[in-house]
Amino acid sequence: MTPVGFWSDIGHQRQRINYASQQLDLKHLDEWHNVSLLDLLDHVGVHMLGQYGGSLWSALKALFPDHRWNFNEREKKNQVEKGHWQNQEKQLTFLKGLAEKLRLEKDDWYRVSKKQLIDSGGASVIPYFPEILKVLDPRFKWQWGKFSFGAKKSEQLSMLKCLFDIFPNNQIIEEHIIGMRHSTGEYLSVDAFIPDHAIAFEYQGAQHYHDKIFPEGMW
Repeated sequence: MTPVGFWSDIGHQRQRINYASQQLDLKHLDEWHNVSLLDLLDHVGVHMLGQYGGSLWSALKALFPDHRWNFNEREKKNQVEKGHWQNQEKQLTFLKGLAEKLRLEKDDWYRVSKKQLIDSGGASVIPYFPEILKVLDPRFKWQWGKFSFGAKKSEQLSMLKCLFDIFPNNQIIEEHIIGMRHSTGEYLSVDAFIPDHAIAFEYQGAQHYHDKIFPEGMW
């Protein structure tokens, strides 16, 4: 468990940036321009970035003030105003919009992935998630342990919702085991199965491999 106030220390922040540079094989500070947001969150961490409102630009300027940074105007413009995501109303507005966009029911929140938050423009909400859900719906009995489950298969859930629209009157089974065996001897399973029509669906892609637990044991 990281001590309270640990990430507010400039020395600890600079150590994390230097460590992340080694992990990402960055030879020069300017190479931070090429780091993806997913790599940034994995190697730098949401708590440290949270000290700067989720802004890499602000963090680097503060930690290495003597370096002449060359962030272009578009990169600077894309940085959200400092303190924007610390406003709880802004966080709730984003989550309500995300729920509408992804058609999320209560239990679906356990399967929302880091990538979905990032792709929807909510990377800076990550330091406040999932705890902010207590404010979004204080009456719901959230099972916090479920947020730590790595294999969320969030994109597969999106496929299921499309199938429910197409087959509203049919049973749809997720992760259905079929009567065939793999070469290992284990039974094969399909992502979704509709018994009435004997149709199986497989969602091929990165969701089978890259839904990760958040860095620093968050979720």
